[in-house]
Amino acid sequence: MDNEVTGQHGTFTMTCGAVEPSFSSLFEGARTVQLMSVGRVAAWFKNQGESRLRLPPIQRSFVWRNEQIINYWDSLMRGYPAGMMMVTKVETNKARQYGRGLDNKTEVLIDSDFQLFDGQQRLTAILLGLGAGSLASSLQLWVDIGSAKASGDRLFELRINSIGQPFGYKPDAPNEKVRAEDRHTVHTDWPPEEDGTPKPPQVIFKDFSKRTAAPLISAKCAVPLRDILSDLITLGKEETQQQLQTIAERAAVPIRVDTNDLLIRLQSSLDAEIIVKLVSGSVLDESNYPRFFGRLGQGGTRLSDEELIYSLIKDRYPQVHDRISDIVREVGRFVSEVDLVLGALRIAQTIAPWPEAKEWERAGRPTPDRVRSLHEKGAGTTESFFESMLPENEEAPFRLLTAIEKLYDGLLYHSTSNPFGLPSMLLARLPRDLLDVLLLFTFKRGEASSWSGADRSALIAFVLYWLLFVGYEDKASYRTFVELESKNWAFGERSVASLLRHFEAEGIARCAPRPDDWQGLTEEVQQRGCKLATWAERFSSKDDPGHPSPGEALRMLSTHSESQKRLLIWMQRRYITRTFPHYNPTSTRDDDLPFDLDHAIPQSLFGFHWSNAAKRVELSTSDMDKFRDLRRVVGDSLGNLRWLAASDNRGRGMGRIEEERLDEGEQRPLDDHIDRSSWNKLIVEGGSRAWTDHDVAAFQRLIDTRTLLLVKLIMEQGGIANLIDVSDIQSEPMMTSGGVLPAESGV
Repeated sequence: MDNEVTGQHGTFTMTCGAVEPSFSSLFEGARTVQLMSVGRVAAWFKNQGESRLRLPPIQRSFVWRNEQIINYWDSLMRGYPAGMMMVTKVETNKARQYGRGLDNKTEVLIDSDFQLFDGQQRLTAILLGLGAGSLASSLQLWVDIGSAKASGDRLFELRINSIGQPFGYKPDAPNEKVRAEDRHTVHTDWPPEEDGTPKPPQVIFKDFSKRTAAPLISAKCAVPLRDILSDLITLGKEETQQQLQTIAERAAVPIRVDTNDLLIRLQSSLDAEIIVKLVSGSVLDESNYPRFFGRLGQGGTRLSDEELIYSLIKDRYPQVHDRISDIVREVGRFVSEVDLVLGALRIAQTIAPWPEAKEWERAGRPTPDRVRSLHEKGAGTTESFFESMLPENEEAPFRLLTAIEKLYDGLLYHSTSNPFGLPSMLLARLPRDLLDVLLLFTFKRGEASSWSGADRSALIAFVLYWLLFVGYEDKASYRTFVELESKNWAFGERSVASLLRHFEAEGIARCAPRPDDWQGLTEEVQQRGCKLATWAERFSSKDDPGHPSPGEALRMLSTHSESQKRLLIWMQRRYITRTFPHYNPTSTRDDDLPFDLDHAIPQSLFGFHWSNAAKRVELSTSDMDKFRDLRRVVGDSLGNLRWLAASDNRGRGMGRIEEERLDEGEQRPLDDHIDRSSWNKLIVEGGSRAWTDHDVAAFQRLIDTRTLLLVKLIMEQGGIANLIDVSDIQSEPMMTSGGVLPAESGV
């Protein structure tokens, strides 16, 4: 029966009292369309009895962002249509008798079960509101009953928080974090652990999950939506209203919303009808199934080509989803699930190629056609190797997990056992092509072998070289995969150095500086006066027109944002890990980056509005023009940047560079390689008067000299210089099975 209800926000229709069919009697006879309420669909997915609803392996991961989740619930509360979902019955799709339930784990289905083919995003958002499903351990929805006016164009103040942002996101822009200062304040004020250390975000999030109201930033009285809905379902509207009144009284906050209107609309949301369409078996055959799934994605959040490939892999090999989840749980996420699976298949193609496979089929990244033909062409070879990497049997050796654990341990920085390794902050930035290559190295050595000694040093040096000097990552990975096809290839300093030689010779990587380059480059920087150099003029003393030169590499490292960050993370690895030992961006949390990229010479000293130039700089007309046009090229370059704890950066402002300090008797160096006396002289004196030609010359000289120092240090300490030295003296070519990049490869 339908009823018109008038509330705070107008009149709308609420469905109630309808008797819905049992799950086992759905789609009886020739029926292909079923009307089900939102609450009933959620119960169907939670059902553990007969005729369960599950997600098929081909389904992608949840991709809706916070704002989409909130807007969907707001739409339901407005009485907007809840949408349509498409399901298939397992008995008509017996080749695909697998599905994922509430725990997001793959299970075998029976003929009477159903698979949700379209509508996963809406179902997951519904379940989150009810405090169930795969997102409930990392996200939570709230209703702020103490806020009279909702943010944006919403009926009520719906909020969301996460395991990495327990105090919530911006009310009017739920995809964005609130101001860092506000997050820092509430986190500092939150009761610490028993030992006095601040509670990490994930612990605070769990604390919130036990509360009847949470102190989200800018919220007055935020109540879990799941609790309101649970009380509404089990206790009814009147008792739920009383519960809300009690919560508000305990919080000493007046209720500023019409709770009667709120609860009526929430009940209406649960009663809203979803059109459930049964998809016939004719679209589920081998030729139609992937195509139909791909085209369904065009109506929502579009599947990328690689997401489609991943979905096809999960459809063919259902165990892949759970095995990848195991890896994320055990090791963390320093690459996306999609890239990890595609990298594993790429390795299988190279190490165990199917007969008559072309070079691009062996060395290139997987394509949809290659996945479809894998069982036919690669049975017993590529397919078998791939399945051994991601086994269906949980008791079988998990080769890909073993490889990643060994690789992670080999690369991860530790102050004593691996002092030249990469901190997790840098591991989280590894490009996918590089990870493909590193995993291939690991499998070629034997995935159970630990990285140690000379091999570990060569591995770290190769990674740093790639991060700083490789310009065409797809070509570099393709070239490496072609080289490593040879059964005689063995990992070692010489073989890795030979790869670097190929990269530079073929223009895949920029030419790294050699030992005899540094003196000339340093002299160039020291001799440059107050005329700021253009981008092309910087580090140009070793340029050789028509030939690769170290100047090109230095110019790129100096000004390319990601390269700057990578280099500085490694150079300041000790400072970063000591200052925030619990920060791990490879986790699945949405943690705040606790560091800022700080300008050693503050931006305000060189990046001021040009209308103030007459008061800030005293130069000749031509030099003034140069300074106006090029001050950012120099001031925003590598030599003027460093990582600094965000709280320290806020405290510093425009002031001098702080001295490296002692913390409880232990030195905490910043590892920024800045001579305080020289830099602070320019900052202090130059901040109190107009810059002269001497100051501008010092500005350029200090920054470019430090750029050269940083690059030289990472090459020497990180082992890059040693690999290049080995590469330069090699006379014989490394054994190879080819090396020409074919047009078909797309690289």
